[in-house]
Parts: sequence; structure tokens; C-alpha cells
Amino acid sequence: MMEQVNVPIIGVIENMSGFTCPDCGTVTHIFHQGGGEAIAQELDVDFLGKVPLDPTVVDCGDDGRPLVRAAPHSPATAAYRSIAATLAWTGGDVAGIATPFAWTVAEGVGKPSPAPIAEGGPPDRLAALDHADGALLLRWSDGTDQRLSERDLRLACQCAQCRDEMSGKRLLNPDTVPLDIRLTRVWSVGNYALGMAFSDGHDTGIYVFKALQAMAGTELEDV
Repeated sequence: MMEQVNVPIIGVIENMSGFTCPDCGTVTHIFHQGGGEAIAQELDVDFLGKVPLDPTVVDCGDDGRPLVRAAPHSPATAAYRSIAATLAWTGGDVAGIATPFAWTVAEGVGKPSPAPIAEGGPPDRLAALDHADGALLLRWSDGTDQRLSERDLRLACQCAQCRDEMSGKRLLNPDTVPLDIRLTRVWSVGNYALGMAFSDGHDTGIYVFKALQAMAGTELEDV
């Protein structure tokens, strides 16, 4: 379903992965093992982890209590912490701009601090953002720089208002996008995309890093 509606898939989490007996600690695999890893391999995305069966997860969800506080030492909590750390890129010397952030472009409020650049760094992680002369400036962790015009970014929006979710056909009429359109806000969407708001009021687009990188040197359809 996620592929059909073009929702970016950043990884797979296997739910209900084994039941840990609260008395003896024995793990019983009620369902077959390895399904999460197999799906991740098939989709060519990261396998993020396994969340075991735990009645406390259900109770906390019903009560509105964070599991990590209600049962900080449970196997399910350990799984959630590990998955969160992976998604946040908090381990080791992994490079990348600090998230979350919400940057009001005109006022400069909330602009994220740049991250270190390293030779041979991961090319798919954002290290810095800036804005100048009608363009968004991006620097990736391997030192690659990009300059993407604000209007090109607006025309490239893939949200359901601008593109048909099933066919990918453009719904946005370029004639309706002003030549002097401006970015008003830029914010982080996890560690895999940017959200952007524009002076025409549009603010529902999510720009995954791979899509932004693919825009380099691309001539977009225009008026």
C-alpha cells in the first residue's frame, strides 16, 4: 500500500515478534521468525528492529502512558529505544544535521546548525541548510552542495494536492505558481525529509532527501 501511494519507506519494524514470559524470561515465537528482515531485504530498506508481544504495550496505549516510563526495563522498551536511536542517528560517529528543527526562513528563527563534513561521509545525510537569492542551499555530509530554486521546489511537490497519488500525474498547474514565489518555512521530517511552506500558502509537501538530490541539474516542467 505504501508503495502504491508513494509514501517513502525508510525501514521495516517487525511487530509482535516473540513473547517473553514475564516469569522465566523465555521467548516464545508464536509467529514465524524472520518476516521483518525478509520484507526489508525485498524492499531494499533498513530493518529497524523487532518489538515483542507485551500486554503492557496495549495497557500503556489505552491509558496514554509512555511505555518507556511505565516499564523502562522491559524488552519492548529496549526495542523501542533501539529503534528510536537508529531513526535519530544518535549512535557512533554518524554525521547529519540535528533534528528536529523548524526554520522560519525570512526571520532566520530556528535555522539548524551545520554538522561536520567528512571525506567519504554518507551522501544521503543533510549537513547544512541556507537560503540566498531565491534558492534553498543544501550541503550533504559528503561535502556535495546543491542550489535549488524556490519555484522549482514548489513545482516539484509530490503531495496529494499537486500529484495524483496513483499515477503520479501532475495536478498542479505551473501557470498558478508565481515566478517570485518564496519559501517561508522549512522543517525536518524525521531524518529523511524536509517539509516546506511557501508564500502561496502551500505547506503540505514532504521532500525526501533522495528526491532533493535527484533534482540536481534537472530542468523541471515550467510555464
